[in-house]
Amino acid sequence: MLVGICKFLLKIALVMFLGGAGAILIQRYLLPELAAYPFFADWPRLTENVTTIVNKTEQIVIKPNEAEERVLNQVRSGLLKVVLFSPGKKGGGEILFQTDAAVLTTDGLAVFYRQEPIAPPAKAVYYAFTSSRRKIPARPVRTDRRSGLVFLRLEGVDNLPTTEFAQKSEIFPGEDLLAVGLSPAGEVAVASTELISLRFGLADEAGDEPASGDDFLRLRRIPADLPLIFDRRGRLVGLAVEGDRALPVWKISRSLSRLLAGAKREITPAEIGLRTASLDFLESLRRGLSVDRGELVLAVRPNSAADEAGLRVGDVILSADDRKISARETLAEILTSSSGSERIVLRYLRPGRGEVEAELKLPTEENREPESGK
Repeated sequence: MLVGICKFLLKIALVMFLGGAGAILIQRYLLPELAAYPFFADWPRLTENVTTIVNKTEQIVIKPNEAEERVLNQVRSGLLKVVLFSPGKKGGGEILFQTDAAVLTTDGLAVFYRQEPIAPPAKAVYYAFTSSRRKIPARPVRTDRRSGLVFLRLEGVDNLPTTEFAQKSEIFPGEDLLAVGLSPAGEVAVASTELISLRFGLADEAGDEPASGDDFLRLRRIPADLPLIFDRRGRLVGLAVEGDRALPVWKISRSLSRLLAGAKREITPAEIGLRTASLDFLESLRRGLSVDRGELVLAVRPNSAADEAGLRVGDVILSADDRKISARETLAEILTSSSGSERIVLRYLRPGRGEVEAELKLPTEENREPESGK
């Protein structure tokens, strides 16, 4: 009798465990992927934009506008409206472009995304407007050509409120996010969006490389004038770049680290004649490769340094000067840190042949190649 009861209870526990695990997997992985299809895109979500706080004595449901307002109050002071202004000869002038930026450091370093290269007239000036309508002169200090990030230095400021970054390990598909922007009048606009998936460059093998580089977030419903993407805890997740894509915060963090460390002149894979994408285990499995890390070669420009080194489409670059290539240290970062050297040794895997070593000539200011291979 006792044995029968124990078996019955064990079966109930097993069913509850499998059911709970299944529900978690469906909510986290299946539903976000289904949401990418037009048929499901506009289906209402029963729990969308509702925050629930539970304690031992009561349950409080906060309406969407109240929950969003709480986040906006947290991030408002770290937002900027950036304007590139060309003054006229007789007063007035022309606004060449405007966008939203996030303050990164207390001494006035800010970042925004610009898809097209910036070539302003000689007398054009930057201004940054805070949420309190303060107008601050600014100057560009670095443009990351590969990612499209532009870093500005605000003049004559100190002890500015900064924007907090979300951690990469805490960003998951299916997460409710907020797209935020700041008007020149200092008003904060917000719209709900959702993280559909995280991509690492391999989706573009048949076409052009994403403007934001290898890694990007795929979101649902990104208003064009709300480029700053925050999570519901007020932390920056990314910058919207084009369509439904956003540049993830860890790419911003890497560029910022190089800037603060006084990095050498940036060298991108395009400058040596390569277009690459990060390799993960899924793409490795699909191609039948023996490695699941490195950068996959998608294109090689004829007569480039990469072509002369013998690299071909389908090769997987594993290391450069004995530094392993991974998500933490990309080929572009290793190339940049090696600027000033004449050559670098690449180790790459060629399917059907094995690992190969080759010397690659690095560009200098005198022999620098144009980035026409993207």
